[in-house]
Amino acid sequence: MKTVYLMVSHSGTVPANIVRFFTHKEYSHACYANSAALSNLYTFGRINTAFFIPGGFITGGIDSDFYQHYPHTKVRVYAVALTDAQFETVEARLAKFLENPAQYHYGFANCVLQFLGLRVHRPHHYTCSQMIAQLFEGILPLQKDWSLAKPMDFCNLALPCIFEGTAEEYNNMMKQKETVV
Repeated sequence: MKTVYLMVSHSGTVPANIVRFFTHKEYSHACYANSAALSNLYTFGRINTAFFIPGGFITGGIDSDFYQHYPHTKVRVYAVALTDAQFETVEARLAKFLENPAQYHYGFANCVLQFLGLRVHRPHHYTCSQMIAQLFEGILPLQKDWSLAKPMDFCNLALPCIFEGTAEEYNNMMKQKETVV
């Protein structure tokens, strides 16, 4: 068995507030991590911390520039227990994004289509939650097509929540655990 992590968040930035306005939900972003330290978060979002355009496939940790700039980002972290085979499936799907990250773009049009409830499978264009849902397709019971997944859908899966607070608090908690070990 392996444990991986899903993090949902709301940073309070303009793009996050636009998502929240349309979804009327608490969280506006989703990430995947394969370690509890969240040192490698995988998602779709802004490539540059200062601007939300262009967007694409990004990696970074809970201690990255974005979370340093927005330390009060509200986060919730879920633990996902996977069999070895499920873990290999998720990691193989992730590897496709990692092989050529520049070919992937944030699916701004996908957001509109999601809001309208229209399934869309645009090659190389994803939202954060679409990517996470595709990584876990056939593993997590989303009860919908991966292209319709929204960040709050992951909160409704009855996964164990291991943390709720701010990005800064999570980062500090992980640093404290490192010094104890």
